[in-house]
Amino acid sequence: MAVRIIQGHVLDRLRELPDESVHCVVTSPPYYGLRSYGTEPQVWGGDPTCEHVWHESERSFEQGNKRKPSDDGIAGRNRAGDKAVPVRIIASEGFCHCGAWRGDLGLEPTPSLYLKHMVEVFREVRRVLRKDGTCWVNMGDSYHNLRTHKEGGQPPQSFYKDKQGQPKRHGQPEVRGANRMASIAGLKEKDLMGMPWRLAFALQDDGWWLRSEITWCKRAPMPESVTDRPTSATEKIFVLAKSQKYFWDAIAVQEDAESDHPSGNGYKRESRLTYTDKNGPRGNDQQWDGVGFKRNMRNFWLLGPEPFPEAHFATFVTEIPRRAILAGTSAKGVCPACGAPWVRQTKSSFHQTQCGTKGSHQKGLDQSNGWSETPRGINQTETIGWRASCGCDVFPLVPGTVLDPFGGSGTTGLVADRLGRNAILIELNPEYAAMAERRLREDAGMFSDIAAD
Repeated sequence: MAVRIIQGHVLDRLRELPDESVHCVVTSPPYYGLRSYGTEPQVWGGDPTCEHVWHESERSFEQGNKRKPSDDGIAGRNRAGDKAVPVRIIASEGFCHCGAWRGDLGLEPTPSLYLKHMVEVFREVRRVLRKDGTCWVNMGDSYHNLRTHKEGGQPPQSFYKDKQGQPKRHGQPEVRGANRMASIAGLKEKDLMGMPWRLAFALQDDGWWLRSEITWCKRAPMPESVTDRPTSATEKIFVLAKSQKYFWDAIAVQEDAESDHPSGNGYKRESRLTYTDKNGPRGNDQQWDGVGFKRNMRNFWLLGPEPFPEAHFATFVTEIPRRAILAGTSAKGVCPACGAPWVRQTKSSFHQTQCGTKGSHQKGLDQSNGWSETPRGINQTETIGWRASCGCDVFPLVPGTVLDPFGGSGTTGLVADRLGRNAILIELNPEYAAMAERRLREDAGMFSDIAAD
């Protein structure tokens, strides 16, 4: 397996990748208006031949409320004995006369500009994704805030430093109280913005098939000091497709059923006597039993936090890319000539359940008592082989390729490598790219090829 880590602007580096060269995309882009990732501002849009002129000003002050970033990089937790932390604020209008904007993705002055940039990124993602590929996008929400900076332009960026003037190990740059002008009709102060769904609809309008919305429910969400709403404990994962038909390995992501009822949802009815006839009492005195049965993957994922010792504060939970990669890429491999995935050959078999042969509740099939003698059970599917989805007949097979255009600490690449897939990671921050490379090398050992551009 091979993992390639590419450092640079996501649009520039995506444009270097060939058309339809990846089988699955799993990513978590920067959320809107939450934090800066400590990189130099990037240029978005405008005239590429223009010698851009930016208007910006800088000022510094001492933070006086005795608050500092916590160990996970999120600022704002009060602790006894905390001292004031120096903060450097950069305020920038961020626009050039040619229409270009300079800043971090996610810190655009308006939600509509953020969505425009995201559509541009995922348009390139769609180009490099195969027609039978899927794209999994994790996105969190934001609240509308007009209190801090009401004159437009780029939100403030706060940089926490140690006594030597260097960024703290866990003190990643973060934006607090960022300006959000009401560029979307109806948004008011403190409104939940619905950014995950705004992004999903924007991508749908741009040509993506929106196939599923998954709710990621966090077992240990980040505490919030709010007193007038619940603490946010969920995020969205959207499954997008490039075409109406695409590769999907449902068997690879089946879950253990909670019962052997066809719904597999844990329903258990109470024992009850239906009636008594000449043959004696008739009824149901047994419960559903789900031992050994499987069900289709649900779109509600209850997942816990995972420790990561380095400084990245938005680390993916490995179970998210694991499920996405298993469903979106072939475990057998792909054709080395055309890249088409091999698909499972399956058969279904009927398993009678413990609730017996009577009581299917279909009247009219048994005239003696009005009930059917049809056995009750559940169909289970098993793999009996694999077949090519193309006619190339070229061997040996090669692993499929997974792309994460916002690579971060490299979780998607790490999981892809563990599952025997190739991966491409794009990351703007050189420190995060180096972190991902270290993490992958330590995990992969001698068995994988880890390369950084």
